[in-house]
Amino acid sequence: MLHRKLLEILSRLSDVEIKRLRLFLLSPYYSGEAGNKNILKFYDEIIKYNGSIDHPHLAKKIVCKKLFPRYKYIENSKGPLDNLSSSLYSLVKNFIAVQEYENNNLELNSLIALSKFYRKHSLEERFFQTIKSTNEIQNKKYNKRRGLLL
Repeated sequence: MLHRKLLEILSRLSDVEIKRLRLFLLSPYYSGEAGNKNILKFYDEIIKYNGSIDHPHLAKKIVCKKLFPRYKYIENSKGPLDNLSSSLYSLVKNFIAVQEYENNNLELNSLIALSKFYRKHSLEERFFQTIKSTNEIQNKKYNKRRGLLL
C-alpha cells in the first residue's frame, strides 16, 4: 500500500485545493528542481485515481513500476517510491500550513514576520512602524468583532 496518510489527505482535497497543490508542487522553492519531476508524476498518478486507498492502480507495485521502470520492486522492502511518498507527504503538510497561513490574516501574519526580520537586523525604526501597523489591524479586527466600528 502507498503512504496511507498521504492518500487520506489527497482523497479529501477539493478541486480547487488539488489545482493549488499542483501549483505549489511546481514551485522549485518548495520541492527543489531535482525531485520536482518525479513528485509531480507521482502526485498526478494519485490524483488521477482520486487518492483512493483501495484503487488497484494505486497499488504500490504498480505505481513503482510506472514511476521507476528500471527498479526491481521487492515486496516489504524500502525503495525509491517510499522516499518519494515521504517527500510528497512532507510537501502536502507544508501546503496545508501555507494555506492556513494565507487564509488566516495574511496581512497580519506578514507584518509579524516582517517585524521579526526588522528586529533581527536591528532596523529599529522599521520595526516600530511595523508593530504600529500590526496593532492598528488588530484593533480594527477587535473593534469590528465587538461591533465598535470606528
